[in-house]
Amino acid sequence: MLSNLSRHAVLCNEFVNDGTFLEALTVVLDHTLRDLVFYSVGIIINITLHEESRQKILEQDIIVPKLVDVLRDSNIEDIDLSKVAAKALHNMTSVKTGSKESVSNYWNNDTIKKLEEVLESLGDELDSIMDVASPSELEEIQSLRRLINALNNDIPEPIICCPVEGCGRKFKNQEELNNHMIRRHAKKK
Repeated sequence: MLSNLSRHAVLCNEFVNDGTFLEALTVVLDHTLRDLVFYSVGIIINITLHEESRQKILEQDIIVPKLVDVLRDSNIEDIDLSKVAAKALHNMTSVKTGSKESVSNYWNNDTIKKLEEVLESLGDELDSIMDVASPSELEEIQSLRRLINALNNDIPEPIICCPVEGCGRKFKNQEELNNHMIRRHAKKK
């Protein structure tokens, strides 16, 4: 019943505004009962179809790391669970805000790194079994591979924050931060 309710934007906003609901989802995502995890990820997919709800889930920074764990743990042993976890994560790679904030501002750098490692490992495993898969298995493998490729393409870039208190600038790599430090903060030493 909750999965059907999670298709309505107003109810989704109520769900994500309730911290207890999000905490409960994180507990369920750790559960060993596969069907419970599977349907909970489906609820997350439904919730993340709504922009406002998606942004609120990202702001909490508790669901995405759990979904990465689900994707890692399901692996190729449970392609259906891997696909729904990848879809839920992919839904969270875009946030449209009225400000300059990007989705990268909502993703923890450690979570991004962990997801990149999971995607690389899972992609390698899928690639290694494609040659020996039956036609029906190949279709499933290729379906998951497409999701992984899309997620790889859309995963946020890690962000490095300027360490100078009050600056607030963020950079895509260490070189950009180093150049900023020389230009903006070298005279303050």
